[in-house]
Parts: sequence; structure tokens; C-alpha cells
Amino acid sequence: MNLAVVATKRSRLRVVAMTLVVIGSLSAQTEPAGGKWTYRFVADPMRDGYGHHEFTLLADKAIADGPLSGTPVLLITCGKQWSGTRIDVPVIIDSEQVEMTVDGKRSGIGGLHSWGVSEDRKSFFIDDSSPIALGPHGPKNTKEMLQGSDVRIKFSAYPGHSFVIRFSPAGINSEMLTKACGAKLAEVKRK
Repeated sequence: MNLAVVATKRSRLRVVAMTLVVIGSLSAQTEPAGGKWTYRFVADPMRDGYGHHEFTLLADKAIADGPLSGTPVLLITCGKQWSGTRIDVPVIIDSEQVEMTVDGKRSGIGGLHSWGVSEDRKSFFIDDSSPIALGPHGPKNTKEMLQGSDVRIKFSAYPGHSFVIRFSPAGINSEMLTKACGAKLAEVKRK
């Protein structure tokens, strides 16, 4: 093998290795946030001292629809003047209508809610989460979920399937949540 080819391959490998080290150092580190929750702060690369906080909770088990499968994620995101809650699912959402129970009790009118859906139809936006914390009722559904220990959400997926996602949100560190998201969201009162 030609020495110039070997040197070029080594240079490429060094560049790839250095790129991976830089990317790894830029990614936010997660830490426990009580119960089954994790927390991370994601820095804004364009503005020093800015960024957002993320609290993440995986569903109790994965869901699948043919080749589409994965574990749904409940994500609470907070910035300086805003917050939002969404649920990411691995399947295509068919309807904005969901049914929710918290600790076995129906939530909302007959358990029904109408949540926003992302353009790719793989995320629910809870409490009109863009931005939710500024409205008169604040993050009502999010607070209700945080107060429960067994949250179940039933939704329709394309084509004609329905799924039930189960989350166990009990145990979130309310001090961390208050510090990151403010008191309006973190008013978690156990029943």
C-alpha cells in the first residue's frame, strides 16, 4: 500500500475521532431527577448563558405498529419565559383526541382531551405547549399528570389502530422542577 494513502487514511481517522470528541463534549449530560425522571440542561450555542431545561420520562413499555416501534417519551421543556410539555410516540398519530386517566380517574370531560399534534404526526403538544405557562390556567394537564402515579393515555394511530401509553410520573424532584421551570408548573400536590 502506498505511504501517501496510509497517511491520508490516518488523517481522516484523526479528523473523525476529534469530531466525535467535540460532539460528545457539546451534548448535554443527563442526571436523575427523582422517580424515573431524568434532567438535562441544553445550552444555546448562539448565546452564552442561555438554553433550556428538559425533564424526560420514558413510558413504562414500548409500543409497536409493524416496523414502527419504540418507547414513548413525556418531555417537559422550560426556558426563561416559556415552558412546554409534549409526548413523542414512534407511530403516526391519527387524531388530536386522546383519553387520559390519572390514578384510575378520568381526566377532563369524560376523560377526553384535544391536544395539538406535530406536523410529522409523531408528537402531542399538551396544554397548547407553545407557550403553555403564560396562559390563565397554566399547564393544567401537565400538573395533573405530575400529581399522579399511574397515567394512561389512549390515542388513535394510523391506520385505525389505538394504543394506550402508561407513564409512572411519581417522584419528580419538585425542587429541581421549581428551579428550572418556576413555581407555576412545580405546584405538585400529592392527593
